[in-house]
Amino acid sequence: MQDSHSFFNVLQQYFAGSALLPVFVIALAWIILKWKSEYKRIMVAILCGSALVFNEFIYRVFVAVGEDITYYRLLWIVPTVFIIAVFTVENISRLKKNGQVAVVSISLLAVFMFSGQTGAEWFSLPENIYQVDEDVIQVADTVMELTGGESVYLLDNGELDMSIRQYEPRIVYTNNLESGLWEVMKGASSNVLGSDIMQATYDDRSRYLALRKDEPLAHKLVESAGHTLVAGTDNYQIYQVDYYTVHWDLVKIAELTGGIINRASIEYIPISGVSEKCGYVYLTDFGPAENEEIYQELFGKIISLQPQGIIINDGLSGNSEWYLQYADMLEAMQIPYYCNNQEFQVIEEEEFLICMLDNMDGISEDTLAKFQALTNEGKPVVVVLSSKVEDETDRLYSMLVEQDFVVQVLSARKGDYTKDVLGEKLLQYAVPVDENQILSMIYLKGPENN
Repeated sequence: MQDSHSFFNVLQQYFAGSALLPVFVIALAWIILKWKSEYKRIMVAILCGSALVFNEFIYRVFVAVGEDITYYRLLWIVPTVFIIAVFTVENISRLKKNGQVAVVSISLLAVFMFSGQTGAEWFSLPENIYQVDEDVIQVADTVMELTGGESVYLLDNGELDMSIRQYEPRIVYTNNLESGLWEVMKGASSNVLGSDIMQATYDDRSRYLALRKDEPLAHKLVESAGHTLVAGTDNYQIYQVDYYTVHWDLVKIAELTGGIINRASIEYIPISGVSEKCGYVYLTDFGPAENEEIYQELFGKIISLQPQGIIINDGLSGNSEWYLQYADMLEAMQIPYYCNNQEFQVIEEEEFLICMLDNMDGISEDTLAKFQALTNEGKPVVVVLSSKVEDETDRLYSMLVEQDFVVQVLSARKGDYTKDVLGEKLLQYAVPVDENQILSMIYLKGPENN
């Protein structure tokens, strides 16, 4: 059931695409007219009682207690189909035999024509005794195996929530349409920070997320919030939410967003083979209002994060090379910092590489050869670009998507941040320069650590 805004909206949605309501009204009126007077008085009493339940005031009471989406279930107590059946049988039985055959034949023909089923489907047996989609069974069984049979909240971006409780009542679906997480999972929104997904997940309460395999962007965005891929079925990937980590990440973000610099995010990059979670602060600049006070606050926040290093990607900035002005403050933090001011440079870590490319003026053949040679290192690579790859016509596009060792792209752009998927597998997170700056903490982690 979708979100509703009034009692009449509930009624409209409940009978949407169906002729049951007008037929029910006709059938009910006909039955009342046929009944004895004492039965009519009983029916009037029933209708008056129903009016006390089915009205805008009672609907608003349900809204107040958070049950507006389930209010429509009250309509299940109305014997709509039974009343219509009585009306139909009574009137058909009054016809002569030829008339009865004609009415029944026309009714059956209408059912076949407008049911949306093919001829074969009418005579095929259901795939399982529960008569639910096989995806429902596979996901439910997998989730129950993961929880050891415990009751759990689940959110999906397909249609599992419509029938999964028919098969497994221990699974509770949240189906939070107003959550930013739902927008991400449905593919309606791509530019969502990892911290925003964390908050939406925290509010949603789902411990597991079931994502269709044909929604790669949703997978990458959920992974950027640190949620871990733990299982898969034929058509779904199942992610687990570590609420302990989510809680403390949200606490950390709240601390970072106080003061002059009021926009921060924590982003995760999952990398197979990384045994210890490590983090880098990712910066561009801080716009036209830059001054020593802003950078003192910034550096204080960076010290509180205790990152492995600082990546400065300011090539697009109107105040590029600002770090030279604050070199003494940067050195005083005793945290390694790296500036994307060369055509090619590599930060070498034991289990991964960070390759920084200044693509402001294009990429030379020599740089391209050096980049492709990284495949010999046998390590996953995070690529940092001074300017965002905009589309498939960009030479870098094919260079990035064709290399299996590239795990994510960090870039920059004017305006605001964006997130998009290159080649259906590679997330590009472009942070803003000159305005709308974000203090981004990038954590690289293996599938098993947080």
